[in-house]
Amino acid sequence: MATKPSLSTTTTTTVPKIPSFLIYPEMDPKHVSETLKFAKRMSIGAPFPENCNTDGFFDSFLRNFIKVDQIQPGRISCTVVAKPPLCNSYGTLHGGTVGSLVQVLATACARTVVADDKQLFLGEISISYLSATPANVSSCFRK
Repeated sequence: MATKPSLSTTTTTTVPKIPSFLIYPEMDPKHVSETLKFAKRMSIGAPFPENCNTDGFFDSFLRNFIKVDQIQPGRISCTVVAKPPLCNSYGTLHGGTVGSLVQVLATACARTVVADDKQLFLGEISISYLSATPANVSSCFRK
């Protein structure tokens, strides 16, 4: 079984370039152009550090942005500042970041009441997004 590299690896890997798309003649050229610009703005095809492809990288990355305010059995309160690495191209907290934070914090909360030798799995989450958190604004999470 192959193992993933350690977090100290600093080489880069290139993500495959955007594949050529089949563009139907009836497509509005303006819509095609805007879609391709969006894909480019999202950095599709940009190189990324190899250490981002390691076990536990994302959880460790997220923990850098979490300030724990209080821990009690079955309850965790913390503050997260929507720093640019957690934001999307619109300058707001990325929805996937919110879901990942929920998963990390739910697991941490469960660990306050479940023994370390027990495996945990967050089977399902449901999130309703009411409005976006702008960059550099803090949000309070309570689980």
